[in-house]
Amino acid sequence: MNSAVLLDSACSCHQMETPMDPDSRNTNDSKRAEMLELQFKNSPVATFILDRALKVLRINPAAAGMLTVSPDAAPGRHLRELLAVSETLASSLRKALSANQTVEIQEELLIRGRTRVQYRVTATPAKASQESFLQCFFVEQPLLQNDSAPLNDLDPEQILSRITESIPAILYVFDLQEGRNRFLGPAFERILGWNTEKQGPITMDYFAENLHPDDARQLNQWAGRWETARDDEVYSLRYRLKDTLGSYHWFQTYDKVFSRSDDGRVKEIVGSAIEITDQISVLQDLQAEQSRLQAITTQAPVTVLEINCEGIIQFLNRTKYDYGIPESSMVGHSVYEYVLPEYHVEVRDAMDRALAGHKQVELEVQTAPADGSRPFVLLSLAPLSYEADGNTTVNLLVIAFDITARKRMEQRLEELTARAETASRSKTEFFVTLSHDIRTPMNSIMGIADLLLDTRLDEDQKQMATILRDSSEALVALLERTLQLSRLEMGLVAPGRPSDFSPGRMAEKAKALFQTEAYKRGLELKLELKDLPERIHGVEAALMQVLVNLTSNAVKYTDRGVVTIRLAMPDSKPGDPTGEPYLLLEVEDTGPGIPASEISHVFDLFYQGSQATPGNTTGGIGLNGCKRLVEGMGGEIEIISPYPANENGGTLARVLFPFTLPETSNAEQSEPPLGPLTGKVLLVEDNALNQFVAQRMLENAGANYATAGTVQEALAALKNESFQLVLLDLGLPDGDGRTVVRWMRSRKINTPVVAVTAAAFDEERQSSLEAGMDDFITKPMEQKSLQKILMRFLRSD
Repeated sequence: MNSAVLLDSACSCHQMETPMDPDSRNTNDSKRAEMLELQFKNSPVATFILDRALKVLRINPAAAGMLTVSPDAAPGRHLRELLAVSETLASSLRKALSANQTVEIQEELLIRGRTRVQYRVTATPAKASQESFLQCFFVEQPLLQNDSAPLNDLDPEQILSRITESIPAILYVFDLQEGRNRFLGPAFERILGWNTEKQGPITMDYFAENLHPDDARQLNQWAGRWETARDDEVYSLRYRLKDTLGSYHWFQTYDKVFSRSDDGRVKEIVGSAIEITDQISVLQDLQAEQSRLQAITTQAPVTVLEINCEGIIQFLNRTKYDYGIPESSMVGHSVYEYVLPEYHVEVRDAMDRALAGHKQVELEVQTAPADGSRPFVLLSLAPLSYEADGNTTVNLLVIAFDITARKRMEQRLEELTARAETASRSKTEFFVTLSHDIRTPMNSIMGIADLLLDTRLDEDQKQMATILRDSSEALVALLERTLQLSRLEMGLVAPGRPSDFSPGRMAEKAKALFQTEAYKRGLELKLELKDLPERIHGVEAALMQVLVNLTSNAVKYTDRGVVTIRLAMPDSKPGDPTGEPYLLLEVEDTGPGIPASEISHVFDLFYQGSQATPGNTTGGIGLNGCKRLVEGMGGEIEIISPYPANENGGTLARVLFPFTLPETSNAEQSEPPLGPLTGKVLLVEDNALNQFVAQRMLENAGANYATAGTVQEALAALKNESFQLVLLDLGLPDGDGRTVVRWMRSRKINTPVVAVTAAAFDEERQSSLEAGMDDFITKPMEQKSLQKILMRFLRSD
């Protein structure tokens, strides 16, 4: 704010102006501002311009001389920072601003740190640009006329006057019988602004009018106690008096009997009153802070401790558990007394780390209440530094949280998790055994079907053998699906390994699996293939699993009508600019459809729809597993119902399945004729039917072979004869087939070994390869798979 504006406002805020033309007015304003500036700078009176917070906006040279500072060094500083003014003066200045009235008060100041000077302070409020400020004039007054005279040159009355002027306390003599002051020191007027010559003596009525209402009841008690007062006793009292501006000041008084009347009653008392407003304010702040901290510590839902560097408790707010002694008596005891011994080393380490300045020092311990329980407590430690008795004390602040319920829950969850893992392992072992037990006879069935198809059959016989073969493959696919779903429950689903396969052939196998069930339910099961490549590269097992699950649901929930399987290769995928190929798989049925309220839940794990019955569950893990498999390969799946949209029923399951084309052409993929083979094969197989099938397949391939049925027979054969290939079953009567290959590798026998097992899990394949085997064939073994193995390891002539 411009200084001239401040000065102009201070001097003219209450004056009325005569209207004049703008040019004349601007000229006059400029001259007036210049005159005010000269007056401000040349005035012998120390002048301060203050804002509402009593911070200096500007001082004149006289004020700068009074402070012995440069005029530019004062702005922005608080008045009390420059002058040790009393709270009475500061309160009066604030009162002048709030009441918008001029005040005048006497103030004794210590100038330049050593000279005591009496000032008459006049404060005038004003406004400029809608901002209020205060202009204060400090006029020096003589402290005493004979202030510099030695005490020896003064009479007793002058000496008393000098003393009362010098003492900041109010000295007084009060006549109890007349009810008024006989003597009153000048400090009374300096503090409260009351001039006894102008405003009258201090009487009991004055106290009745100006004593704070909360202290007024003490007045009668104060007057009554002098009836029994002793001459040598000092009486103390604390109360608040209102000054002439309406502000209250705290006083602490000390009174004593000064004289008695002829009848022995106390006539006059002598005393001193010390203003303690600032001290009371600080005390109230401290009490409020103490009360707040006490409320926090007593009401906090945690235990708060202060311990010293040795772990001795210095403070404790409360404890949740009973430790056999009152909480107040625990102060002075070691914290180690209440913590189980096995945690003592950890507690000491945590204390050392906290004292060293580490952040977030926490540890979990168990405490030892008197009832024998062992609750869990989380301790959080931090250094606590404060001043006490002039010294710096460094202790530790400890917050203790009861975490017993959480720990009990964690223990319960660990127990349940262990039980679930045990159950999961049991289920896995069951499915591994189931897979082995089913694949072993299926190996014989599919092997015989393959062998039959290699013989001379008429058309009817060939068709029957083909149906036998396809149905067997479909059953194996169903088994694979069951195993995959069990792995899904354990969170182990993986899409599988990609390979080259015929999508049309895969769809025909899936249809064959449900042809009988559809016929029994009176349904027509249709397969529509359109624009399919002969072979593609992708995860056949995953696509087969999805197709089988969707077809199973469609057949299961369709009472009449048609179930249609469609497999096509569209030109492009909608919204996909890459143009990468994909298969469109659809399974459509004419069943009752899925209610609109349930369509968004069909992919939820274990979801049971309204169509579910005790023997006929919907969706469940199957659709959830399908979604996870399809999305795991970058595909998409959706269920639409009703379908078509204008019908009351029907459901369409649509899958977009990405793939790539094989790296070799179809002509290159055709198997070359199997020529004569060199070398001899050791077939290790304990099941007689599987032996027969494998032997016939080897004979058809033109391979020379020997057979063993146990681990010992296999070892004996390997010791006595040289073989170029070992076909090794893993589940032998006298041990694990891996024993054989480990024995071979330990003796540097590097003959290729191919595992032939009914165990289909990837873990089985991995463990076989780690044991030293060269390849892995899963039962049921196909003629084509065996021929590939023979061509790989037994070179033809």
